[in-house]
Amino acid sequence: MPGSIKIDDGSGNYTILTNAGSLGSDKTLTIPNETATLATTTATDLGGLVKLQSATASSSSTFTFDNFADSSTYSGYRVVFDSVLHSADNNSLYFKFRSGGASGSDMTGTYYRYFNYITNTSNGNSSGTQTNYGYLSSSHGQDTGESYSFNLSLNLSVNGMSTLEGGYFYKRHDGNFIYYDIMGSLNTTTTITGLKLYPSTGNFASGSAHIYGVKK
Repeated sequence: MPGSIKIDDGSGNYTILTNAGSLGSDKTLTIPNETATLATTTATDLGGLVKLQSATASSSSTFTFDNFADSSTYSGYRVVFDSVLHSADNNSLYFKFRSGGASGSDMTGTYYRYFNYITNTSNGNSSGTQTNYGYLSSSHGQDTGESYSFNLSLNLSVNGMSTLEGGYFYKRHDGNFIYYDIMGSLNTTTTITGLKLYPSTGNFASGSAHIYGVKK
């Protein structure tokens, strides 16, 4: 039998689409009262994770994301690297927190690093500090098969210790495989508004990076 689809925004506003074919019975589709546009290929807000910024590398010196932090809206963030490849061999991955909103600048101070690792030949753990930058991982390569992808949790404190942490697996420049479990942090009373990720030497030859907010 013919049926109809009722599109209702939940506030008493609706429209009805009539289908001359058989739906079995009338159907109701409720659309939440959100400001985001929902589309299968472009949606950025699906209720929990909100895509805030993206960057694609092409011999790029950094992935820099400014003015995405909003403590009133987001409880945390996710940093996603997708198939990133370095342009120089035996390379490290660094980061810096940023402040100043849209006109962001690198944050100075003592960055702390704690990590565990395991390779196909060894394992261990260590900690340390760096002045004016954070240290995530080392021994990245530039050859085919040495790109890497990962998800890190970014936790920004309004007044205290902010961290970038998570685990990821990649192929090192020497052919060995390694799993890193890393936490980089900075203790600051300055509001963090952005993040910069960059290689110790050379560029990001290819790949992309993305920032997602975790809605409260």
